[in-house]
Amino acid sequence: MKKSIIVILLVSILMFGCINFDFLGGEKTPAKPVGQPGTTTKPATSGTVDITSETNKSIVHNETSDEPIFVKEPGIHYAETPDLPFTIDFIYVADATQQGDSILIKKGDADILIDAGPDKKGAKLNAFLKSRAIDDIELLISTHADPEHYNGIYSMKNNYDLEEMWWTGNSFGNEDYDSLISGMSTKKVPVKIVSKGDEIIINGMKIEVLNPSKPGGSFKGIEGLDNDAIALKVTDGEFCILLTSDILFGAQTAIQNTADIKCSIMQAPYHGLGIGNSQIVSFLSKANPKDVIVSGGPSENVQDPKGSRFSLYALTDLYNMKHWDNYNGKTVEITSDGKDYGIKYVG
Repeated sequence: MKKSIIVILLVSILMFGCINFDFLGGEKTPAKPVGQPGTTTKPATSGTVDITSETNKSIVHNETSDEPIFVKEPGIHYAETPDLPFTIDFIYVADATQQGDSILIKKGDADILIDAGPDKKGAKLNAFLKSRAIDDIELLISTHADPEHYNGIYSMKNNYDLEEMWWTGNSFGNEDYDSLISGMSTKKVPVKIVSKGDEIIINGMKIEVLNPSKPGGSFKGIEGLDNDAIALKVTDGEFCILLTSDILFGAQTAIQNTADIKCSIMQAPYHGLGIGNSQIVSFLSKANPKDVIVSGGPSENVQDPKGSRFSLYALTDLYNMKHWDNYNGKTVEITSDGKDYGIKYVG
């Protein structure tokens, strides 16, 4: 009988000895983490992380290594140097007969181009980019289907490697613009439709989409083309700037009611002309910039025979803001280290 009891006890120990009796007060053995397909886990280790879309893995590099660190997101490749200063150029791509917009953001090896002006200024824009040693464009953003903003993209497509392109998803019936967007596939350029809430961090710069409110936009009628243009907030450290393209009163109201738009610098919407600033008082006071950039052409009569830039300048004077006009034939350049910034005319 005693032997039977001993045998039963030994069997019990063998069967249950490895069970975690947490209900008896013992510590639970922590579960091992299980990797999820399609996700990238950041290692809890100091260093620089290289995210590769091809392998979907995180690789920690020794901070003492002299090798360049490359950040790879789908379609975007650049050397990671987030502590470098950066420049933002409002390039003069208009003339006495038409307006135009093109903005270059450059931080180290990361180059972002927002619009590319009209087609006849493609050579001038290309020369400017070459002077800035631009060899490829990590992110190209086409704000909307206005030829004064997008036609120069044809030249960019032919002269540079474009790693990713953003647009609103709505051509408003412009077949030429549709052709431009679809033609990106021949260059194998990833094209993304973006709207409010979309954002990306490139070399330490956070680029947030404030408008349009949804993919394809939400405004109807003739003003929908401009009101659904892509508007952005770019932040680096303590510095931020609002880039407003051609948004009108409707989009301005929606943005100021749903986003924090207070920034040191703001681009005047719609080249500072006509209906773009017809009711801009509230938007301007909410943003409360120290400096306002006016980009476009020198002739107000092209789109604004009443000379409404004068009213914009009166407002900036009232609020003790300084305005900078690139339509005097020069580019307006902003430089910043993420804290302080400077503005000057170049070119």
